[in-house]
Amino acid sequence: MSPEEIIQAYDVLVQEGNNYAAQEAAKVGNSQRSIGGLAEAVANPSGQTSGLANYTYNRLLRPTVDTLAASLTTTGLSQGMDRYLKDQLMAAKNNYENAKNNYTVASTTPKAPNSGTNYREQTDNSFDNTGDRTAEQKEIKRKIQKKTTRQNVSNMQTGATNYYYVQDGMSIPFTVYSGLNGGLEVQGGMSYSANGGRNFINNLRNSGARIYNSFGQDVTNQLIL
Repeated sequence: MSPEEIIQAYDVLVQEGNNYAAQEAAKVGNSQRSIGGLAEAVANPSGQTSGLANYTYNRLLRPTVDTLAASLTTTGLSQGMDRYLKDQLMAAKNNYENAKNNYTVASTTPKAPNSGTNYREQTDNSFDNTGDRTAEQKEIKRKIQKKTTRQNVSNMQTGATNYYYVQDGMSIPFTVYSGLNGGLEVQGGMSYSANGGRNFINNLRNSGARIYNSFGQDVTNQLIL
């Protein structure tokens, strides 16, 4: 029951008590009037409550009726307030648990680098085989090729494979390591053990993210780790 319903229930009890007292007062008054003329005159003064002389009603019934009504009203308000406080406490507890769960999810979800750099692989036409290349372009390509070769050799030695996932328009690289010390590392983000890495990948899939290998092939539904 809500606090309002509890208070209303006690209000009904108070009203029923008042009605019962009025019925009993009417019985007493009718009984007095039935005794005889003198008793009837005594029972019919100018001031009456529920068919009973005020003097008699105030002496016999009012103390009990008013005390009971006040007690029921106080109890109803007290229990209504108690229910209200319990409901508010439960709501506050639920809000706290929801906030804690949301914080836990947010703190364990990898975030994109703050720089806002889009890591999606793109084709640079300046490195096509057609047309003249400046010396600066050739040098840049040479350095990139050297770095790529060095990275591939390192990956072969460590059992590392590069991937990237796309979520909310952002492409974020991550590396999967095989072997006894296998795991997963997100560039600019978190590092995970093998089990943690598998959970990370499953969370990506469940959130609708797409996963690609270093060649741009969609491997979202393939075994990665």
